[in-house]
Amino acid sequence: LAGTDYQLYWPYSSDWDGETFPIITFDPGSGIETNYGYMLSISPDGARIVDSVYVDEALAMKRPVWVFNSNSDAAFTPLRAPEPSFFDTYPSTAGRQRRLQLKTFKMLRNYDSWFGGASEFWIRCGSVEGFNATTDAELKLYYPSVTDFMIVVRRRDLGKELPYEAILVSDFTSQLDKLAFLIVEDDGGTRTQWKAEIAVKIQSKTYGVSIDIPYNEKDDIVWRGQLSARFFEEEDVVTGRFGDVVASFELN
Repeated sequence: LAGTDYQLYWPYSSDWDGETFPIITFDPGSGIETNYGYMLSISPDGARIVDSVYVDEALAMKRPVWVFNSNSDAAFTPLRAPEPSFFDTYPSTAGRQRRLQLKTFKMLRNYDSWFGGASEFWIRCGSVEGFNATTDAELKLYYPSVTDFMIVVRRRDLGKELPYEAILVSDFTSQLDKLAFLIVEDDGGTRTQWKAEIAVKIQSKTYGVSIDIPYNEKDDIVWRGQLSARFFEEEDVVTGRFGDVVASFELN
């Protein structure tokens, strides 16, 4: 297993009684919600007995089930919810650059069958960091960039608001008019790109800046589009629904 992109997944492992043997099964693919599994038990005379059983998520909630499934994202480390000591307090000085952060993330539905485990979201934001051009010539000195990170939401966290402190834009200037925002649930496949556009302002003119934001062909596109700077400036913390995800942001 260590040398492949397969893993042993144990749903609802925190509910284990510490004694019951697991049922072993595998992800049948194609979104199927049931499969056969193999259950180990000990007879009164000490013999080990293996029986085949019908496995669904309801059974996995009642007793341990181990699932063999693929995990193409094994090399990536998901963003974790911060500990209380993680939060920093910054003085509100006028000279300090503003940062756009993802504050909370809530999943409204599971994107994979229970055999596939948790939902793995990639958050990608295209912007122009620290944009302060004053002339058309200076516009050429700036280049767009993409911030991306992965968030894993367990099935038991469906509908829960999960806290994060993830920086999307580290230097958000008043001349950044629109940024490109993409949320996908990872399902692998061939690498492709979303040809997006960012908007920046120089005095009274608005300029479009093209950027390619990557994703995989089999990914579920939860939401993609432009987000206006005015959206983030409406309140201290703004919340929006993006497909079947609710996210909140802070510009400080």
